[in-house]
Amino acid sequence: MNLKNSLLTRITQTAGQCGGRPCIRGMRIRVTDILEMLSKNVSITEILEDFPDLELADIQACLVFAARRTDFLLPYVSDDEQAEIDADFGSPSGYDEDKVVDMTDWVKYGGQFLQVSNYQIN
Repeated sequence: MNLKNSLLTRITQTAGQCGGRPCIRGMRIRVTDILEMLSKNVSITEILEDFPDLELADIQACLVFAARRTDFLLPYVSDDEQAEIDADFGSPSGYDEDKVVDMTDWVKYGGQFLQVSNYQIN
């Protein structure tokens, strides 16, 4: 097992704990809590002092976890490719174009819509 994979074993997801969100070693400290603190320039030393049950490897695991969650390719079909698909298989019929959902943002944000139209989704 390489270092990154061994770090990821520190990240747990348990139904009924923090809404099933990723936590650190079964504790109620969410990965997002640590990432948000780091984004606000809270030092690793301060985080470890505030959460004495955490270890440096836990913070490293949060960073590896976040990096893995954002390392993906967006599916993309060019206009020419779409025209070829439509020519070969036909266009979808019988749908209301206004009700078709563009999944680009969903994929871009790791399976979560940040905002769709005028409705905010949490």
